[in-house]
Amino acid sequence: MPNRQVFSTGQTSPISLTLQRREQLLQLVAKRTYKLGESEALQRLLLDTMPIGVVIVDPVTRIIERVNQHVVFYLALQLILY
Repeated sequence: MPNRQVFSTGQTSPISLTLQRREQLLQLVAKRTYKLGESEALQRLLLDTMPIGVVIVDPVTRIIERVNQHVVFYLALQLILY
């Protein structure tokens, strides 16, 4: 018969604690992912509805990450006029 550890009433097994912690972490990740999605949606809404041109540039790589429609319109107008 294999050696089995028996826990008396009131004690929680290490496996049970591990599963509980895993569930807590999964819930935390889901909550933070939801909040991140909300934050990104708000950022997109603000950027897309601002009445001025906005360009977001990575400060390290200097790569343009995002522009709003006002910038696109301005650049297209510059190409047409010049």
